[in-house]
Formats: sequence, C-alpha cells, structure tokens
Amino acid sequence: MTKEIDELRVRLDGMEALLHRRFGPVTDPAPDDFGRGWHLPPSWWDRDWRIPKPGDPSPLDFSRFSRVQLQMTLHTIQAERVRLDSMETLVNEQMKSLGQG
Repeated sequence: MTKEIDELRVRLDGMEALLHRRFGPVTDPAPDDFGRGWHLPPSWWDRDWRIPKPGDPSPLDFSRFSRVQLQMTLHTIQAERVRLDSMETLVNEQMKSLGQG
C-alpha cells in the first residue's frame, strides 16, 4: 500500500511539474526589431519590387459577346452617358454661380 502511494506521489509530482512548465506565468513577448531585417528570409530581399505603370486597358472583343451581353453593354454606356450629362449640368451651374461661366 505504501509503495502504491509513493508511486502515485511521484506521478502527481511529475504532472504538477509538467503543468507548471506548460502554464507558467504569462508575459508579453519582446517587440520585433523590424529595422534590422534579420528575421526575414533571404528570398524576401530578392523579390522584384517594381510597381507596374498603368496603361490603357485592352480593347474589348465584341465579336465574342452574345446578344444579351451586347444589349447590356449598350445599356451601361447609356447609363454612363446620363450620369456624365448630369455631372456636366452641375459643373456648369457651379461655374455660373462663381461668375466664370
């Protein structure tokens, strides 16, 4: 009986030691030193970091559009035209109110 209690005591001490290691005091980690760059892999610095220059969009290939897509495109163009016409009216009114129109 004493031998069993001693074995249980040893096992309990081992479990307590394991839990103490696993769930120790809570501390905040040190901040990363981003200024030195030592923690970044070498492949990070070998990248091509050029920013592409914006260019003209490629032309639309209307020959591949279906009839419904063509009608939607016309509708989109008409809606944009209405929006731009209303913007032009607002700009002209503002210019007249400033006396420069």
